[in-house]
Amino acid sequence: MEEIAQRAVSHGFSRITLNRSTERGDAILRVGLGAVVTHPGSTVRGRRLSEDGGVLGLGCHLSGPTAMGSIGARTGRREAPFGLVEGVRTVSRVRVPIAGGDADLGLASLHGLMGVGYVW
Repeated sequence: MEEIAQRAVSHGFSRITLNRSTERGDAILRVGLGAVVTHPGSTVRGRRLSEDGGVLGLGCHLSGPTAMGSIGARTGRREAPFGLVEGVRTVSRVRVPIAGGDADLGLASLHGLMGVGYVW
């Protein structure tokens, strides 16, 4: 029998952050801190992790801190629809439950975002 037959954070690795942003001309700078909510699943030594634990019994766990920073650019006039392009760097450190214990993970990632905005 394998020690770890299955492990996953398949239903979510969600970052919830509180951000501060500032605009410098068309550039938008943003930093944020927050928490990671995970929905882990695992089978270790034949034991399966219950997926109905965690917050409100939904299988979601408050798992650790996260930080983010981004730089973006606005295109077009502010009074009309405009385009947004943003590069985001996130870093997270979490402890997720597994069957019979916990697993520590670190995750650093880069994201590219594009969108359209309009000032009302």
